[in-house]
Amino acid sequence: MISKFQQKEIYREAEREKLILIKPAGKISKSPLIFKWAPLKEADFYNFELIDDELNTLWRKRIYGATKIILPENIRNRLRKGRTYIWKIEAFDNEHRRLGSNVKYFEIE
Repeated sequence: MISKFQQKEIYREAEREKLILIKPAGKISKSPLIFKWAPLKEADFYNFELIDDELNTLWRKRIYGATKIILPENIRNRLRKGRTYIWKIEAFDNEHRRLGSNVKYFEIE
């Protein structure tokens, strides 16, 4: 927004909730079954992405009405000990506007 009183631009940003990823995180003993995050009030759906340490996307999924996802067995079986994995969640409203995103990592020992 540009103010009539000032010749420079003024930016106003809506205050948003922070997207918090709960589990898995850090060093874990085996391939994770459940990925869980805290809900955002305005979110209508979430995009989930699992990425390996070579930045290859292993799995993507759109989730409606839930704040957890169960990793399919065929994807869990591809995860290896000694490797680090990143998981990412993006939250969107019903007009497909991104409300927030966050990433977390885990390593299978």
